[in-house]
Amino acid sequence: LRGNEGGGPRSAERLLAHLLDRPFSLVAKGPFARTTKPRRPTYSGKLCTLMDGGSFSATAMVLAQLELHARGALIGEESGGNRTVISGSARTMHLPHTRIACTISRKDWWLVEREVDGRGVMPTHPVASALDHDAALVRAL
Repeated sequence: LRGNEGGGPRSAERLLAHLLDRPFSLVAKGPFARTTKPRRPTYSGKLCTLMDGGSFSATAMVLAQLELHARGALIGEESGGNRTVISGSARTMHLPHTRIACTISRKDWWLVEREVDGRGVMPTHPVASALDHDAALVRAL
């Protein structure tokens, strides 16, 4: 999931339904909260997920669930998305006097029931990135 900027929450749900062996809630509270059941085929083998600061939005939702369910190794660097709540449904507006464009998120999705700590999902196996060597991939293999 390194460098994956996200996508639709439904895609995240579909992926997780094949990786988790028990029901889960992609969103923990609010109007979007619902329980998703595992789907066959469910992958039950070893799981190593590569992650970095470019992993956010729906990707952070997947990482938060993998962390919450202790599903496999999370390898790399802290995710770019928040591990507790993410925002979306952005709308771009222009400020009235300067006409400067600004984007404002209009929805919050609470991923897990915990305090917002300003952090992304933390890897279980931290590995710093390097330009000349893929240490995270080597660690996963």
